[in-house]
Amino acid sequence: MYPNIEVLLADLPKERLLEVRRSLRSTLPALALFVASVVLVLGINLAVWEAVDSPNFTGTPSITASAQLSNDESYSALFGTLLLKTGIPASSLRWLALIPAIILLEIFRRHNDDLYVFGEMSVIHYEGRLSLNSSVPSIKYEDIKAITVDQNLVARLFDFGNILLDTPAQDGVELTITGVRAPLELALLIEEFREYAIRRHRTETDDRAEERRSPANEG
Repeated sequence: MYPNIEVLLADLPKERLLEVRRSLRSTLPALALFVASVVLVLGINLAVWEAVDSPNFTGTPSITASAQLSNDESYSALFGTLLLKTGIPASSLRWLALIPAIILLEIFRRHNDDLYVFGEMSVIHYEGRLSLNSSVPSIKYEDIKAITVDQNLVARLFDFGNILLDTPAQDGVELTITGVRAPLELALLIEEFREYAIRRHRTETDDRAEERRSPANEG
């Protein structure tokens, strides 16, 4: 799912080695609501169109008029006739298509609202890109003290979840990587980044200490 750290470090630029977004799998409830709304809206409009085409439909918006089901009519036409007899115009029911459209837009927003950019030494969270409020927090890998993967039953079945990153600078979770695919694999990759950053920091510290000792040794 994710490339290993050797492959990532071989790529340039090193400020954006890997970009991760929320998985569409994490929006399963919204996707189910979208499908249900499409079926409902389509069913209502088909019932109304069938009622209009029915030979027994008079078009009179009387709420007291009875809708009789004849041999050449279906229950769908009966349902559509009952809707029309409430006085709701058939053209108005077409606007119900806005409901699944809004749900679809919300799914798109959730998928693209957060962007997690993994660089050579830190991870940056571009939060709220499609929201009114936005922020850009970042964490250095070497400051991470704990990496936790959070998954419920549905998340385990569909292989998505949250990754919680703790640092000594803040009590509790400082950054949450939300709804990403294969969270266990990504958590292992973050651990590799952390070990790499610690090794590099130690190497740079040793090199600076060696540079400070060199003039003294020459003197």
